[in-house]
Amino acid sequence: QKISVKGNNKLTAAEVIKLSKIEINKNMFQKNLLSLSKNLKQNPYIKSVSLKIISSSELEFDVVERIEKYYITVSSKFYTIDNSGMIIKEVTTEPTNLIKLSMFKTEEKNIKVGNKLNESDIKNIEDISSILDNYIYTIKKNIEVSEAYYNEKIGYVINLSQEKKVVYLGDKNKMETKILYLKKIIEQEKGIEGEIFLNKDFKDKFPVFREKV
Repeated sequence: QKISVKGNNKLTAAEVIKLSKIEINKNMFQKNLLSLSKNLKQNPYIKSVSLKIISSSELEFDVVERIEKYYITVSSKFYTIDNSGMIIKEVTTEPTNLIKLSMFKTEEKNIKVGNKLNESDIKNIEDISSILDNYIYTIKKNIEVSEAYYNEKIGYVINLSQEKKVVYLGDKNKMETKILYLKKIIEQEKGIEGEIFLNKDFKDKFPVFREKV
């Protein structure tokens, strides 16, 4: 007789209930309860869901939603992605609150809502997310990152749009040292547009800031 939903933000309770394919005032045991999770996870926003039987007449869904963090551009279309590489939504306008992922390798034919990017792209997303969470955001929690990608020749690249600086991080080695240099350069070159090269070995080559001319 009653279905309640918690944990949902992007999806309404009505949408979650509709996805479950459970009908109010119908005998729920006519449905295979094991299929409920599968039904719900057809929507890419739903990462996981647990079902709690409150009573013989009440069910509760506890939903964990995916969080859109990145986006890619394909043939003038934009696709939002979470940090596991799941393609969540197609939008017609370029997102302004997400990080653009450039130089991805997933074939265009496989870029569809509900699909995941290929393994190589997923690994790069995981590494970028780790770099952002464990290093970049330690400089300033609300530091604005507009673009990020991995290039096999030059390593990880982060665009700090608010700071007007593109940062070349190289590989993941010596990341603690690189972030200390990055923080210092940002403070010294505040408001000056340019590029920061941290892809150095720090033995005889040190970080370089190149002002845009």
